[in-house]
Amino acid sequence: MKARGSGGAAASVVHDNVVNQLLTKLDGMQSLDNVLVVGITNRRDLLDPAVLRPGRLELQVEVGLPDERGRRQIFNIHTAAMRAGGMLAADVDVDALAATTGNYSGAEIKGLVGAAQSHALARYLAASGNENENENENENENENAAAAAAAANVVVTADDFERAAREVRPAMGADEAALSALRPLGMHCSCDTGSAVVSRHKRARDAIAPLLRAVSRSVVAVSDASASAPKPNGPDHITVLLHGPPGSGKTAAAAEASGFEASGFPHVKVFRAELAVANGPDAALHALRVAFDDAAKAPLSLLVIDSLEILLGIAVGEGGDARVAAGGGGAKKTSSGTTPCAPPHAELLQTLHALLRRPPPPGRKLAVLATTSSIDAMRRVGVSGAFHAAVEVPPLSRDEAARVLATEGAFGAGDHDAAVVAAEMIEISASGGNGDDATTGVAIKRLLRAAQLARALTSASGGNGGDVVVDPRGGPWLTALERGGVLRSDVAEVRGGYA
Repeated sequence: MKARGSGGAAASVVHDNVVNQLLTKLDGMQSLDNVLVVGITNRRDLLDPAVLRPGRLELQVEVGLPDERGRRQIFNIHTAAMRAGGMLAADVDVDALAATTGNYSGAEIKGLVGAAQSHALARYLAASGNENENENENENENENAAAAAAAANVVVTADDFERAAREVRPAMGADEAALSALRPLGMHCSCDTGSAVVSRHKRARDAIAPLLRAVSRSVVAVSDASASAPKPNGPDHITVLLHGPPGSGKTAAAAEASGFEASGFPHVKVFRAELAVANGPDAALHALRVAFDDAAKAPLSLLVIDSLEILLGIAVGEGGDARVAAGGGGAKKTSSGTTPCAPPHAELLQTLHALLRRPPPPGRKLAVLATTSSIDAMRRVGVSGAFHAAVEVPPLSRDEAARVLATEGAFGAGDHDAAVVAAEMIEISASGGNGDDATTGVAIKRLLRAAQLARALTSASGGNGGDVVVDPRGGPWLTALERGGVLRSDVAEVRGGYA
């Protein structure tokens, strides 16, 4: 019952006729008693609106994720046969399983129980094989003992459920793999500046978590004992935009703030713009809608959108000029000599506006955390105004860079003095890069990549034995800084034979 006319010029006329016929059947030419029509769908948003009008499928019931009580009942259903047959160990606590499987659907709980049984069966087969190998000569005599040992091994234990939980992950849970991919270089703290002054980078990172906790900790409370409807004591919807120059660590800061311990969100969904746009604007538009719809299905959810400028087709050019990546190079320049920001994909822009402003369904809470390296372009196209709050993630000062290098350990574990010398070789004014947020400093991503390259070059030269320690004045470090475009111009070039 997909919406008629939604397929464009290539849409099948037959499909539209089928929908028309089904609508006619729902209306009926005459009364038909004792018939109940039930429709089931995973994508209510794709249905033809005429299907849901009064007189047809006017009653809509959403079957969401089970709560803790529901999960306990589902576990009892799927473990009943094992319990009756004596195959469920005494250490299996169904209440504990129900409490630790938030965001699991009924099908996923069934899969979890099945995976636990598989682990018990594998242990049984391994035990049976060992018994057979050791007792071939006395097979008849030890047959009963082998059967008893096998029966003991086939019991499903709490350890089997723990192993199964590591394999069967909920579709609506936090995507740890995606969050880890957002910070491939790790997260190195620049907190301690060695003075009373608080790190700019730390202040920016610390500003993210309280905004998210405003939603995650706004528990539902009942103001009156006789009240029938609970009332939330905080916002149910917040959108936050992280902006800063390329490589300033916005994405890593978003991933760090999205962790459950930091944010308190059991469901975290990651939307990678560069992956979404690979198949064209239409596919990206569909993926964006699905991401918001999926995020709104959980009672408490966080959606991370990385690189808005890529999603909207805006590229960051030299001098901070933002333009549409496809065909933007031919745009006319303004009187100031800059290239104006051409309109991005119109439908994508409109949809993003609407989704950012759309509150979650009643009784649910949603936070959206997005990143961009082109805040000026976001302002020009009006996207920044759709967010409730904005946090600038600045590049690192020279002192912060030294603290990060000391934490990274390329110049010796905790050797701050060597890290200070290494930071002196950095062109600190090059940090702003080519973005709209150009600020004096050095991009943390460039810094960490330079440290990795210097470590590799030092290791390739056979220096320092097993633990690679980079010389802060040596050729590998200077070469790495030059490759990253952050070598101080007045530093003498000492490269040796490195290419």
